[in-house]
Amino acid sequence: MTRLAEKPTAPKLVLLYEKHLYSFVLLFAYAQSLDTTDVHRHHGDYLYEKGDYEGATKEYLQTISGIRGGYVVCKVRHLWS
Repeated sequence: MTRLAEKPTAPKLVLLYEKHLYSFVLLFAYAQSLDTTDVHRHHGDYLYEKGDYEGATKEYLQTISGIRGGYVVCKVRHLWS
């Protein structure tokens, strides 16, 4: 006999983050009524590392109310020089 057990939320999110499946993380977060600030920050960081600065900026804009402003400024300040 096989017993199935659902994994807790945190391991599910870790797996999705590792695979860079941010759209699924967002859907999961919305379904669970979780704060999406960290999802947008992680996605922005991923896009930034890939050189997609415009996409990263769009993701960082979604985090304005949830993370300190200095975080984003430090990430993108070299783009202005």
